Amino acid sequence: MSVKLRAVGEHKVIKIPRLPDYKGTFAKVYFGRFDERNVAVKKVDEDDKYSKKELEYLREFQHENIVRYLFMDTDENDASFYIVLEKCDCTLREFINRKEHTIPPLEILWPLTTGLAYLHEEKNLVHRDLKPCNILMIQKDRHWIPKISDFGISKTIDRNKTKVTQTGIKGTVGFMSPEALRNEKVDQQADIFSLGIIFYYVLSHGEHPFKSDELKLEFDIREGKVSPEIDDLEMDAKSLVQAMIAHDRKSRPKILEVMAHHLFWDGEKKMNFIQEVSDIVITDEYNPILAPILEAKQEYVVGDWRAVLYAESPIIEQVFEKMRNKKQNNGVCDLLRNIRNLKNHYKEKPDEFRSLLGEMPEGVMEFFTTRFRKLIPFVYEELRQKRVELGLEKYYIYKGHTGLNLSRSPPVPAVQSTGYNNLEECSTDKLILREYQKELAEKAIEGNNSLIIAPTGSGKTAVMAGIIENHITKSTAGCIIFLVPKTALAHQQYKFLQRYLPCSVDFIIGETAPTVPPGQKIQESKVTVLTPRILINELKRKDNERYVSFEDISLLLFDECHNANKKHDFKQILELFVDYKQQNNSNGFQIQIVGVTASPGIGRAKDRSKVKSNLLELMANLDVTIPPVTVKRNVEELKRHQNEISEYYVSVQTESEFGNEVVKVMMDIENSVKMLNLRHNAEHLNKMPKNRSHQAYENWTEALKNHAKLNMSDEDSSRILFTYAEHLNMYNFLLQLKDLVPNAMTHANKMVKFLEEGFENRDLYAKNKALLLKAENVKVPMLVKLFSIIKEEFHTNEEARCIVFVKRKLTATSLEDCMKNDDELARLNAKCLMGTHGAGTDEVMTKVTQDAIIQAFSSGDTKIIIATSVAEEGIDIKKCNLVIMYNYVTGEVGRIQRKGRGRASGSRSILITSVGSDHTKQEKDNLICAQATDQAIKDVNAMSSSELQQEIKRIQDKDKAERKMILEMTQAKKGSPLDWEILCVKCKTFLTAADKLGHIDDVHIAVQDPGFHNRVSRIEQKSQKGPDIQGTADLVCGNPKCGTKVALEMVYHQSCYIILSFKRIILRNKDGKFLEPKKKKNLPFAVTRSVEDMETSESNSTDGNESFNNDDLMESFEINQIF
Repeated sequence: MSVKLRAVGEHKVIKIPRLPDYKGTFAKVYFGRFDERNVAVKKVDEDDKYSKKELEYLREFQHENIVRYLFMDTDENDASFYIVLEKCDCTLREFINRKEHTIPPLEILWPLTTGLAYLHEEKNLVHRDLKPCNILMIQKDRHWIPKISDFGISKTIDRNKTKVTQTGIKGTVGFMSPEALRNEKVDQQADIFSLGIIFYYVLSHGEHPFKSDELKLEFDIREGKVSPEIDDLEMDAKSLVQAMIAHDRKSRPKILEVMAHHLFWDGEKKMNFIQEVSDIVITDEYNPILAPILEAKQEYVVGDWRAVLYAESPIIEQVFEKMRNKKQNNGVCDLLRNIRNLKNHYKEKPDEFRSLLGEMPEGVMEFFTTRFRKLIPFVYEELRQKRVELGLEKYYIYKGHTGLNLSRSPPVPAVQSTGYNNLEECSTDKLILREYQKELAEKAIEGNNSLIIAPTGSGKTAVMAGIIENHITKSTAGCIIFLVPKTALAHQQYKFLQRYLPCSVDFIIGETAPTVPPGQKIQESKVTVLTPRILINELKRKDNERYVSFEDISLLLFDECHNANKKHDFKQILELFVDYKQQNNSNGFQIQIVGVTASPGIGRAKDRSKVKSNLLELMANLDVTIPPVTVKRNVEELKRHQNEISEYYVSVQTESEFGNEVVKVMMDIENSVKMLNLRHNAEHLNKMPKNRSHQAYENWTEALKNHAKLNMSDEDSSRILFTYAEHLNMYNFLLQLKDLVPNAMTHANKMVKFLEEGFENRDLYAKNKALLLKAENVKVPMLVKLFSIIKEEFHTNEEARCIVFVKRKLTATSLEDCMKNDDELARLNAKCLMGTHGAGTDEVMTKVTQDAIIQAFSSGDTKIIIATSVAEEGIDIKKCNLVIMYNYVTGEVGRIQRKGRGRASGSRSILITSVGSDHTKQEKDNLICAQATDQAIKDVNAMSSSELQQEIKRIQDKDKAERKMILEMTQAKKGSPLDWEILCVKCKTFLTAADKLGHIDDVHIAVQDPGFHNRVSRIEQKSQKGPDIQGTADLVCGNPKCGTKVALEMVYHQSCYIILSFKRIILRNKDGKFLEPKKKKNLPFAVTRSVEDMETSESNSTDGNESFNNDDLMESFEINQIF
């Protein structure tokens, strides 16, 4: 053909030489010039349907690793058209075969994988002809970039289907999947098979994983006969390639799983994986399950890893032996733990040691993975099936940095963003505070105890990190304790501090307490993030058992410090501190306290002076004698970085017909209650609140229970009144829940037990059954409004995040079910987020599950969280832009905290409530309370320095005197356990005598009574109850008319004990007086004997056949199966 010049506009020209450079499957490809650069020009016949289809695809694609379409023109003379593409230098096949270039294989495989991910995830396409000849290589700025090309036989999968039918040309033998060779329907997993062969081709420098001649190649692929030479690949690559070319398409990973594979991880992500796995494995919840799995192939995976490392250098042996504790051996779990501990303490190790291992994390991970190549591949595969349960899914499904975004090539995988946006963006590791943050920190940096008050989203954690960083330079001797009120916050704050502080950081919470004593772990780290109960338990230990005292601590930080009042654990720590300070002041005792909060609250104050007093009490508790620190000089900068949140109130008319039926049932039960009260001289309890759905009515039902427990000696009457009160309380909740979710009665019924024994139980069951029939198809307008708001938000913004706050855990789980059953909302994968502790029928959540849900919310796997108050404080997800209070309002601090969860620009806070509810008024009152708090801060600032110090001292002295008086009164009331017996709270059935109680490590109270098991029924129920506690069974009252859970059978440090539930027992003395302890500290007697002493005493006083032996109990309940 002759040379052609085609003008395009004024500047672009296509120039096509006579001879083709390359012939593709359906078209000739020529060298050309277009817009002053070299291009490839495909000449295609007009009736070529494959090339036309390719043209449609190329026009649509926009990705760095897809060959780029530039222009198309037609030739009327010969019925052809020309597709202009970017010019590439060679094919992948030529690139590998020439062996002229040496670049790391991952620099080819990672971009190639992201390109295919774009086709699969964004375009829902199956390429169907992936092979080295269809991967083009282009060199730009001395870097080689792979490009996927040739879309002639590609197909788009219909969104309603999962596969495409094979028609016409099906691909290239040697790269086609077994199902394609069998002429079956194919899906994107066929591309994964082809990509797996390309992976092997690149990694082996031109070899094929089905190594045979061309005649036999198709047969071997059909039969799945992979060459044994695949074993020559490195372990990390081998596991991935084998999975990709699996014979069964269901066994192959999806493209996002390929991208998430550890083959592509950098050192930091490998280190993070090891740390998270180690943190999980050491917990009592997972250690019995995971440790045997990981240790099963110890010899194969790591061998005698200590011998391997110690042979390299004496300094390595010295460091690792110093880190070793008695429980450690040479197992896989212990190697993981030691690598994890290195991360936290690496900067403290000797220079010689660090020079051998290299920089953290890249050098250190290179050191370990070259010596133990099977470690990460083995652990990764063994935990794959439990990845969701363990909260490790982010390591198995690629999320990128801010969720899935494949519109361009992402960088080499790195650690996900922490979600914080309160630091300057010029650095990822160096802590750089804004000017207003420096202002908030300056008083504490000067050494003052400080109360810092700043809005949510202003970066208070960064301020605390700045204070710590400065403190480290001044004091090297003391431990730094960072206290958080809720477990959901602990890991988040730990991650932030670990990222930005130049020292060792660790964290301990009750549920994931370490196998070593918490105090010892605190001593090992410079900074430790704790939940307060851990520190309280440590400070209260005997001197010879304690690892940490106030003498060891130089800085105490309280996150969300407004909790430091009343009986909160924060307050208990501060009481211990103030007492210790006053006792040791003459010894030069020095410890600094810093608290941060968005609002100190107003307590129950009703006027300006009492709001001020409430603030002063908080300051006295924190031992702060300077005015609260707020932003004054840099207000404008703070405003620029503050996210304004719009507030809305929505009232919905709710259904009343079913509510009227519920009220009728409640009135029948109330009449029975009145008659019972009249017979027992309790007429005063017959004055009940008129509104049966309000909190006041619930309080009345609690008063009925208390009367039954404490004032009714007749056991049957006590049980009956208690049962009536339980059902009235349940219906009170039903009246609230019916307006929030469908099938509300099914959920509310979980709050009570329906028993067959006893006339009252049969009557209550009959009433409930009749009401249940009327509960069907009850409309829930508030739910319709909630769903409407959420759907509208996600129609507008697919990347939105929403938190729905509810009052009760039962409401949260009910809402989650509703959203999963809604076709449009199901794709948003709503999840409940609730506390790690609960009572009665309350559902609880492990810390691992909490962290997994928060991570999924951050990454976008979960777009909606339905949360109780656990999420009010500090959960920072910068994409969250919709906060909904679903018939839920608390105090002014809660309002500020909830609003603060909306971190994205244009966030909204919406209160949805029923018409006639006082929730809207409450929320508006909260706004007034917040203004009162601002005035109180001004009033305290107006006080002179001496006046403020004197007032703080007066409050502290008064508080100490009151505590002393209460303690003396309590101790004076302590009698002998011989005077008391323990009964079921509901039916007053005798359970055991008080002198049969013993303590375990001064922490738990256990029953040491052989006859106890004859008075209860055992219901096997395995559950995690604490750091060292595995619940194995619930023990319920043996009275068939009652069934109240009165105790827990648990394994603690591998011994079996019976632990009383103090909320479900009642005490009776010799005079017939009843006392409800609710907590062990309220017992009217001291439990002085340990369980061990009691066992020894019993074994000495009885023969072997009659003794109550713990080993027998362990055997009879098969406790060993747990471990």
